[in-house]
Amino acid sequence: MAFIRLKTIAGHRYAVLVENSWTSKGPRQSAKQYLGKYVDLGEGDLPDASDADTAALIRAELWAHGFRENLTKDSIKVNLKLCTIRQGRKRVVLGINGGFLCDFTLRKLLRFAPVEEVTPGYHLARAFSDAGIRVSREHFVRIYTKLYKKRQTAE
Repeated sequence: MAFIRLKTIAGHRYAVLVENSWTSKGPRQSAKQYLGKYVDLGEGDLPDASDADTAALIRAELWAHGFRENLTKDSIKVNLKLCTIRQGRKRVVLGINGGFLCDFTLRKLLRFAPVEEVTPGYHLARAFSDAGIRVSREHFVRIYTKLYKKRQTAE
């Protein structure tokens, strides 16, 4: 399973998608994808989201961290339709609530496709957690129910 790791190069922090592999000499990490420069936004106030929609929860979380019109803050622009986070033309990874909000985690959340799983909801909960998006139990249940109902009617 791939995960995000921070790397410091020349005094700047960057996020990289890495994967573990096992060799005869023990575990090794290999970089799979460069994700962008890391910008730590820290912990924000608990967002107020009345809508049980993933995009609405992301918007509320960004709003709680100071993003305003068109989801922009300090020249960082978040585009939920394209699943991108940019500062100018460069990719950026936002450190939010112990998670990493970036192009990769945005796509994982906004284009989430339910799968059969031993522990129902695990992959969806992991997607929210990895992106640092706090979600109430009620919102999670509504989103989970909506996504899995779509999957069942499609079968």
